[in-house]
Amino acid sequence: MKRRNKKISYSSILIGILTFGLLGFSMYNGLGRLGLIEYGSIMYIFLSFGAILGAFLGYSKPLGTELISFAITGLIMVQATWDTIYDIQTGFSEPRVLAGIIALGIFLINTFTGRFKRGTAKKQTRRLLGLR
Repeated sequence: MKRRNKKISYSSILIGILTFGLLGFSMYNGLGRLGLIEYGSIMYIFLSFGAILGAFLGYSKPLGTELISFAITGLIMVQATWDTIYDIQTGFSEPRVLAGIIALGIFLINTFTGRFKRGTAKKQTRRLLGLR
């Protein structure tokens, strides 16, 4: 039986925690705005579940977590920019604006610390799918 030496990527785990925690917060905020849930302490359940899921994915699939993080944070940044331009009237304290600013920060951290920056997109996609 062959034993693989798996190199732990702490930056991927951090990116997973931050990205999926932010996704949990965004889902909580969206459900609250729709009136499906009441605002309150349930937010911590969404944040915790997202952070645990992100840590697990960051440990087991570091490259995939970074790729998904680019997509999710890019989507949240575009949505927050749209909301800021057309809908927001209360300023920076609006949760959607804060989510956009945090997504920009995660995007920048992922850009400069992640493993994805090594190689081309074609090589990274092959490595993710296991087609080396």
